[in-house]
Amino acid sequence: HPYAARVAGAFGGTKRAVGGRAIKRPKAKTIAGQPPGRTTRPCVGAPFRRRRGGGPTAAAAAALRPTAGARVRQRAPTAELATQPVSGLQANLMKAAMKVVALVSGGKDSCYSMWLAAQEGHEIVALANLMPRDNAPDDLDSYMYQTVGHQLVEAYATCMGVPLFRRGIVGASSKQDLQYDTTEGDEVEDLYLLLAAVKQAMPQVSAVSSGAIASDYQRLRVEHVCSRLNLTSLAYMWHRPQDELLSGMIESGVDAIIVKVAALGLEPHKHLGRRIAALQPHLRALNARFGCNICGEGGEYETMVLDCPLFKHAYIELLDSEHVPASQDVAYLRPTRFEIVAKPGAPMPLPRGDLHTISHDWQPRRPTLRTSLDILPSVDEISISTLCRGGPDFLHMTLTPTSRMPADGADATSAALKVALAAMVEELSRRQLRLGSHCLFVHLYLANMGHFAAANKAYSCFFPPVNPPSRSCVQVPLPHGCPFMLDLQLVARARLPGEPSPIGAPPLRTVLHVQSISEWAPSCIGPYSQANAYGGLIYMAGCIPLDPSSMLVESPSDVVAQARKAMANAEAVSIALGSSVLRGCLSLTVYVAADAGPDGANAALAAIEAMLDVGALPSPGGGSGADDSGGEGEGEGPDALRPDPYLAPVVLPQPLRPTVVLVVVPALPRGCYVEVEPVLVDVGALEQRFHADPADGATSSDDETEGKACEHDKQTQRGNADAGARASSGDGRGGGGADAEGARAAAAA
Repeated sequence: HPYAARVAGAFGGTKRAVGGRAIKRPKAKTIAGQPPGRTTRPCVGAPFRRRRGGGPTAAAAAALRPTAGARVRQRAPTAELATQPVSGLQANLMKAAMKVVALVSGGKDSCYSMWLAAQEGHEIVALANLMPRDNAPDDLDSYMYQTVGHQLVEAYATCMGVPLFRRGIVGASSKQDLQYDTTEGDEVEDLYLLLAAVKQAMPQVSAVSSGAIASDYQRLRVEHVCSRLNLTSLAYMWHRPQDELLSGMIESGVDAIIVKVAALGLEPHKHLGRRIAALQPHLRALNARFGCNICGEGGEYETMVLDCPLFKHAYIELLDSEHVPASQDVAYLRPTRFEIVAKPGAPMPLPRGDLHTISHDWQPRRPTLRTSLDILPSVDEISISTLCRGGPDFLHMTLTPTSRMPADGADATSAALKVALAAMVEELSRRQLRLGSHCLFVHLYLANMGHFAAANKAYSCFFPPVNPPSRSCVQVPLPHGCPFMLDLQLVARARLPGEPSPIGAPPLRTVLHVQSISEWAPSCIGPYSQANAYGGLIYMAGCIPLDPSSMLVESPSDVVAQARKAMANAEAVSIALGSSVLRGCLSLTVYVAADAGPDGANAALAAIEAMLDVGALPSPGGGSGADDSGGEGEGEGPDALRPDPYLAPVVLPQPLRPTVVLVVVPALPRGCYVEVEPVLVDVGALEQRFHADPADGATSSDDETEGKACEHDKQTQRGNADAGARASSGDGRGGGGADAEGARAAAAA
């Protein structure tokens, strides 16, 4: 750390860097929970053809109330979060309740996802659905959307009392790479136009809920559309255990039936039309025996919701249907007759659903976009020192203002940072490098953390929204008049998934950038990612103790609890990359705010080292957690559930014990006490590189690594999960089906 004042002392093999003076914490205040307000009406004159009468009449507060007689599992709010004191900076940055449009296919996942969003305090003000066009088959060959049972979705507007926006699917799965760029004629553009129509008609909408669980293919495309429309993606089911999710759906009152089967063990004549509550034991048995995804993430089955807690006015009763065979073991159910049944207490007669159909030739009003060139400041007094050092593979660049700033404050910091970033882009261009392809990690050091918002806004103008570098931001003692220092780590040769890979091509750089708010780990909505992997190493962004679902600081007055939460967030990210902070970490930088004091710094460090010693997070009950598997933890034996692939812990013959560096700094983002910054072994990449093929002894190349990384999610979209254990004929919904335990065990051996 170039800013460290000194490195001194030994702490059981741990180095300690101490610098700067303590800062006074802002006066604490209490968050008072407020019920969400009522929705507003769409703007008049929206360009839609209205098929059924009546205006939007949803009252979000009523939508959050359980329906009479429904089996509802209320998520108890954390008392600590409801009454926790927060700093003024945190109060300005924390997430408020948002107006949400829910993407609904009619399936259980999308309905349960919007219920979880409502439980988090957000307000469902509209529904959005993509359906087959006239005369198109019910079951489209789509990687993105469920279309079976679309005949019932129109009734959701009446059942919920919120407007429903629908559009026919015009495009196809044209761009099938994992990463998505705007592609004319692709089915993702149908989603963009649908949500653009919602946004134009209801400007108060600020977020989108979706039912993504494990499919990066789907999540990245939803996030891409949301970023284009300045919407926040909500995916509260992302990377949660599927058995837990299915149980939660049933307990909360989601009444869904099977409308498509496409896997061994699910028979059309036997299981179509059955309720998921009745089939849960059978789905668990299929998982234990064959590794089938309990929620159908491998395309094993699809569902249609007839009732859920947000259906406050009515539910759907299916009166008649027909079975449509697609192949020998694949068939779906086509509803032919149904009725809407009013619930007790619903207004009579039932208000007719407010349906908006978006024509295929509708186009949104195009806003005027500003580029980074529009906002470059004209500051002649600022000079930037650029220091570059490195070798043929890596480049280390440091940018520091060398002249005293003509003014102090957030605006001056923002102006100087823009000048520095412009100089950085010019220097990289001279070296034929690009931020989007070659930058792995950025340290942003600020002299005043109160300028974080302004600095982050300037930063966002230069770094790419797709495949950005990871980042860590802390306040450090810089020379007087120097508002920041920027430290970048770049690779001289790198390529991204989807780029050409001829013989002799540079190594692959992979990026984990999850922008959706979920319960998995804190989202990275800005141009910085959770992690960058290159050359067998994973460079993780700094992790602070945020509650992922609310994006609020957990336990703001408890240093040890913050240390554990920061490590838990880092571990969740590392498991998604096939590694582990607790078992596969090479180095770990622990930043502690000076406000925690020496005792707080020592306690945070001791808590982190205790987790590293046992290789596990503390259990909820307060134990060591050494026996935690990282998955569902159903034990062993032929009837035990298999952990979901995205939750499977890394298998290493010997856990690594990282070098831990404790750095005491004046302040951290959001007023936190603790931030951790790990560098990990990329176990998956090393497996691909060094795992010998039994036939010829050849090792896997970087090209094979890229191909497997890019094809994994697309294969699971087709339902090819656990191909060695079962024969699945999935149709392209969901992801995360392939079991990684075998490959990891082989690599460990």
